[in-house]
Amino acid sequence: MQTRPTVVRARKHTALLLAAAIFSMPITAAHAAQPAGAPASATSSGDSRAPQVVPERDRDRVLTPRWKSSTDLAWATAADGRGLHILTARAADGYAWRVVATLRESLVDVDQWIGQACLTSSGDKVVAVYAPRAFSNKPDLFDRAGFAAVVDLRTGHVTKLGVTASLAYFNPGCGADDLAVLTQAKARDDQGRTRLAIVDTRNGKVVAKPVELDGQVTSAIPVSRTRIVAAKGAHIVRVEGGKIGLIARTTGVPFRLTADADGGLVYLDRVSSAGQPAAASAAPKQLAALRLSRAQLAQNSPAGASPTEFARGAFDGFSLAPAAHGTVAIVGAATVRGTASYLKHLPKVAPGASASSTAAVFVHDVGWAKGRAPLTDAEAAPIELSLTVPATDQTVRLGIDLAHPAGARAPGGPGTPTTASTTPIGETISPALDPLATTAALAANLVTDDLPESTSERTCAIARNDHRRQAMQPKPRQVEWAANQAITKNLDATWNPTGVDGWRTRVALTTTKPMQLFPTPALAGWPTSRVPAQILLGVAMQESNLWQASRYAMPGVTGNPLIGNYYGIDIYNGYEGDDWDINMADADCGYGVMQVTDGMRIGERTSEQKHAIALDYASNIAAGLQILVQKWNQTYSAGLRINNGNPVNIENWFYAVWAYNSGFYPQADASKNNGAWGVGWHNNPGNPKYNPQREPFLHNNHFSDAVHPNWWPYPERVMGWAAWPMGLYEAPGVEVPAFRGAWWNTDEYRYDVKPPMDLFCDDTNRCVKDLVGEVPWDPDAIPDVPGPCRSAQNGFPDFRCWYNRPATWKNCNSECGYEFLRFPSTWMEEANGTSYPPNCSRSASASGNAAPTGAYIIDEDVNGVPSVRPCANITSEGTFSMSFATDANGTMPSKVDIHQLGAGFGGRFIFGHTRSGSPGGLQDRLEVVGTWKLNRAIYTWMRVAVHLPDHGARTQQAKYTIHFGDGRSTVRYINQKRQANNWVSLGSFKFNGVPSVSLTNVTLDGDGTENVAWDAVAFQPLSREPVKVAVLGDSYSSGEGTGDPVATGAAGYYAETNVDGGDPKWQNSCRRSPDAWARKLVLPGMTQTVGALENQWSSSVELGFVACSGAVTEQLTTPWYGRVGSPDYDGTGQWFEYPQLYSGVLNQDTDYVILTIGGNDGGVFGNILTTCVATPMCQESALWDTVYDQLDDHTIPDLEALLRKIKTQAPTAKIVLANYPVVMNISDAEACWVEPWELNAILPLQAYLTRKQGDTVLHLWATEGMNVTFAPVDDRFLRHDACEVLGQNWINGLTLATQGDGDRTPSMASFHPNEQGTTAYAAGINAALSAPAPNVPWNPIPPSLGP
Repeated sequence: MQTRPTVVRARKHTALLLAAAIFSMPITAAHAAQPAGAPASATSSGDSRAPQVVPERDRDRVLTPRWKSSTDLAWATAADGRGLHILTARAADGYAWRVVATLRESLVDVDQWIGQACLTSSGDKVVAVYAPRAFSNKPDLFDRAGFAAVVDLRTGHVTKLGVTASLAYFNPGCGADDLAVLTQAKARDDQGRTRLAIVDTRNGKVVAKPVELDGQVTSAIPVSRTRIVAAKGAHIVRVEGGKIGLIARTTGVPFRLTADADGGLVYLDRVSSAGQPAAASAAPKQLAALRLSRAQLAQNSPAGASPTEFARGAFDGFSLAPAAHGTVAIVGAATVRGTASYLKHLPKVAPGASASSTAAVFVHDVGWAKGRAPLTDAEAAPIELSLTVPATDQTVRLGIDLAHPAGARAPGGPGTPTTASTTPIGETISPALDPLATTAALAANLVTDDLPESTSERTCAIARNDHRRQAMQPKPRQVEWAANQAITKNLDATWNPTGVDGWRTRVALTTTKPMQLFPTPALAGWPTSRVPAQILLGVAMQESNLWQASRYAMPGVTGNPLIGNYYGIDIYNGYEGDDWDINMADADCGYGVMQVTDGMRIGERTSEQKHAIALDYASNIAAGLQILVQKWNQTYSAGLRINNGNPVNIENWFYAVWAYNSGFYPQADASKNNGAWGVGWHNNPGNPKYNPQREPFLHNNHFSDAVHPNWWPYPERVMGWAAWPMGLYEAPGVEVPAFRGAWWNTDEYRYDVKPPMDLFCDDTNRCVKDLVGEVPWDPDAIPDVPGPCRSAQNGFPDFRCWYNRPATWKNCNSECGYEFLRFPSTWMEEANGTSYPPNCSRSASASGNAAPTGAYIIDEDVNGVPSVRPCANITSEGTFSMSFATDANGTMPSKVDIHQLGAGFGGRFIFGHTRSGSPGGLQDRLEVVGTWKLNRAIYTWMRVAVHLPDHGARTQQAKYTIHFGDGRSTVRYINQKRQANNWVSLGSFKFNGVPSVSLTNVTLDGDGTENVAWDAVAFQPLSREPVKVAVLGDSYSSGEGTGDPVATGAAGYYAETNVDGGDPKWQNSCRRSPDAWARKLVLPGMTQTVGALENQWSSSVELGFVACSGAVTEQLTTPWYGRVGSPDYDGTGQWFEYPQLYSGVLNQDTDYVILTIGGNDGGVFGNILTTCVATPMCQESALWDTVYDQLDDHTIPDLEALLRKIKTQAPTAKIVLANYPVVMNISDAEACWVEPWELNAILPLQAYLTRKQGDTVLHLWATEGMNVTFAPVDDRFLRHDACEVLGQNWINGLTLATQGDGDRTPSMASFHPNEQGTTAYAAGINAALSAPAPNVPWNPIPPSLGP
């Protein structure tokens, strides 16, 4: 029996190797993640981004004196296509930024999310309102359709609320006692009622029935569970018991209402420079900060209370920044006239900054480092922000990559399940989307159906996911070309009727030219003039980001048309319980670049027109131009003219753009509309739903404004895009300007593209330009001034403050903007983008491998229907069908999250997002299964391979079910993130009937953030039953150490196993290598290596290779996903792959199972190597007190249990356990990474593990008859360990150069076999395969192991 060696304590030495200062983390042990919020690296490797944390050397100088013990918490928000991100940073960690939650909804198709949040009174939570960006373009969705959630800033727990909310800038409103108010505008005609709901953020519930009020109530906050204070016109009002009462009169519409620590209210109001009520002709406005006491908030007085003025300054010179516990900061330049314990004046902090929980720091200038939000999920998403510390008068610029938030972690400790109320990334379903759902009513009921909806299932003209109805995503340059040629009426002459590569001939389009279908009318009053290019492009940018296809399609890739609200979100049907059910009749049906809605329902327009609008970007632009000119003609002919009315100027299109978005109410219908006509109130710059302190949209390239465009009315947004266009992708990684901007004579004139807020507010539209509060008041009645808009009918506000007069704010002889026309009139249509070219052949290509030889291929395409992208038509030898979860009404919400893209095999694949059966996983509503079925019966062995596209496939747990044709089936899980057009084998199987393969979108970790793709399947007939080999285990099996010394990319490993380093959600560092010993084996009776045969799709062998670098024994059988993000685990050893034993590589037909395992268990060897390389006299470390206990009590018993489980899964297989070679062995006084006396402790420990592993093999072989054998490889590495000179070492030494995206520093390749080493390993295992079991060198069996 092996006994434990005695560790000899040698005297300490003082020599320190240079590597010791660098090598400070485990190598083979499961790598411990940084604790949440712990200091992250100052900068990302190889770039110049802002640091994620205040550098440690600067903290005492930059931060407050007691930062180390401070509980202060800074927070911020950012939004992109993934969702609204909630970010936090703790003072005690040097304000290291992390993402604590991402808010999104799966049942809504979206190009980009927007939103905003407020801090609760405790400082522990935020309340957020978030929505798709497109909602800001639709008045009804703007007013009521925002989703709401409470996020715990310290844990990341998310509680989604069952009430929707307005996207107005002041919503939500946080107040006293951790309460918040959500405001909705409930339309009657244009807008007439407001609904307020108090939410208790401690439990995420609405406190009482929401109260509905006539008129426009803004900036509402709660001061108790039953009382709300808000702005209503020129009043501060109290809402209590369903009634409204006057608190105080104000000069203008008050805003930024803030609860203070003494139970009072601080707010902002516009005043004249003299302090008197501001008249229309008064001096420039100033801003005052005023306060009402607790007593004043409770009193009733017809005259109203008199507030106390705290501060005064320029209107845009300061603002309020609330912090926790009623602290209120006045930030910016102001004259302060009062003091209070809770009041802070911080003149050097930027106006608009948000306060941290204790107001110790202020966050401002949050923006995208690239100047724009990321356009794809795979794109890096770095944001930067400024952190100002008033106590030290310091400002630092910090940042974080939201796509790869290194240092961030999900909330909860090891094993914390993801539940409906605690989803940090991804989403639970919002109760607002599913208010009546129950498990019983929504239990998954899969129904096979066509993917595109039939005409009886939809309202919109052109269906999604129709193979023949794909839109090609244009390059930004193509859109600008089409806009230029359309406005100059040269589009038809330069348009290519077939498309440059013939794509238009392969979709349901005719050759009728765009402007024949959609002729541009002459401009009223200016028949020889035209629309400025930047106005048309600005509308396109706001509507669609210049996209004709969905956001998933890069330029040159085809996909579903971009369709606004295709599934018909029903909001105003009088019953809120089903406000978000799918209702096709209420679909918006806005298509493409210009989001054309007119005539885009079934039965409207001609088929030719509808298809052109939906599928052809040039025709869509022509249709949008036609509508825009019609709006000019409507408004201009009705007398609505801006400045001098000349259409050549940018600003003069304000009315036409206003009408383009929210319509025009003709004078002929005035009698039906309380005498009102013109452009509506929703987009009026004077509407208090928009931030009164806003600067021009995107001013000076401030592209972070696009994160919350809902703070600006639609025409101001279009003017902003015209003045400051941002960059867009032309190809993956290639960014270009969206278009060329308009030009002005000076930057000041450009800045003034935004009109004065009160320009469209006067007596003619019953709007008060400067409210003075001089209105009759009845304490028993509702105040009759609901806001700037005073229009009422039958005693109730109707908000028909529609404007119909000329307006001027510029002298266009010198001050207005002009277009920039980029393309000459003869410039022909350009070639399409070339992003993600499809795999159009069975042969190997630059982007992928060859299909299995002689295989029957089934694509998801329809036979005889050509690919929209240029691709050879490959006959499909079977059928593809999809089954969808249905709800209690028989509708299929699961179709919402299914998409098509013109890429992958044959030029098209389908994808969705993964779901799970856990709470919040949405499996019951969104499960989808796709099935490929061969068109013939097979009664022999065949290999099944699947084609994975080069994008749109990211899940690490794709679950394929292989059906044998006789009722039997088996399951295989694979990692789809191949990043190339690859054929991947699922295995070889004996079929007995008609074969089929199914793929579901349900995974263990499905949360709506990872893609799963359905592409093609190949069934390859085999000439014999192949020898089936499964390779499991850790880094010594995966091929760790054989990569290339490059910092990015796959670096010689399989791409899906060496990617997204530093991101706990997406990273995979299993680092399986083509040069692993698994592929160098030569099996008994064969002459070629397994790898060579595998590359040939040979009938001789089937390799199931699932080993993962860093794996511990337990991970081979148990999911560790719930532990990712906890302080002691970052995903190493498994990441989000399925446990190896149950991945499907083991079954009753498996011949060999080969593995190395145990070296990482308990972190023993990783910790020993780390300590001994970095620390002198490591043999005296306390580590040695427990290492042998770990081996005896855990590692070896776990190994024994594992081998039994392997036998259960593969009962006829020969199991081969290989040991670990000696990594370092000093002889002849050669130098090495540790000292000889340290090796005197290390080598006996490794020998002990080898002996115990061999004894385990002997025991199971002798006592249980297990077909298990041992593969000792030590002799193969004699004189070739890590201590040998370069070229003679078959094991890497300490390796500082990283190997690819999934690596860390020092490299994980350190102290692992290199390519020569894996060859030696293969030789040792080959010998064991041929030798009789148990092949243990110390045979015969020790008596203690005998029967």
